[in-house]
Amino acid sequence: MPVRKTLANIPRDRPVSVMVRHAARDPIRSADEGWNARLTAVGHEAARELGADLAEIAGSRPIQMFSSPIPRCQQTAERVREGLTSKAVATRSPTVVDALAGPYLHDANAVMAIALRLGDQTFVRQWFDGKLDHTVLLPATDAARGQLEVLASALDGAHDDHRNTLHLHFSHDWNILLIREHFVGITHEDAEMPGFMDGVAVWR
Repeated sequence: MPVRKTLANIPRDRPVSVMVRHAARDPIRSADEGWNARLTAVGHEAARELGADLAEIAGSRPIQMFSSPIPRCQQTAERVREGLTSKAVATRSPTVVDALAGPYLHDANAVMAIALRLGDQTFVRQWFDGKLDHTVLLPATDAARGQLEVLASALDGAHDDHRNTLHLHFSHDWNILLIREHFVGITHEDAEMPGFMDGVAVWR
């Protein structure tokens, strides 16, 4: 599971925000399915396994979870929570954050139709290179800034007695790509598209 490698390399002495793509989902074959695709049985199990693993990876550090409102992300967060609970780690219910979905989409159905027509990798490259119609979605630089602000706001909200909180944000591959390319300088052509439960971490 790719996010395990990310989590193994984060600092232990400060708050960290990790954006994690949801677990394996049903195929998306039409624009309407972009919202409604749910986790597969494999996805449910993988998310529970991550939660159980987190009990060891995180140690005694507090864990706070956030989720995109799109159902597959909420399902992932809940299964991760179940995995943590199975290892006697108490966590609060995930907080739904609308900005972890696609706040940069002015017309979500139109964008999904474009992505399905072009294919994910070509869509992302054209968007990131400023070649798509900005009346249907924000320029990628603005969208990336918005996603980074979501992760940063969790770090800013860390309490003095929880200086090393691990903030997990269950979101989508496009959001990971935005942060990875615009702030880390890694393109999907170099590192491939984020897989299910892949992730990127930020800290101060």
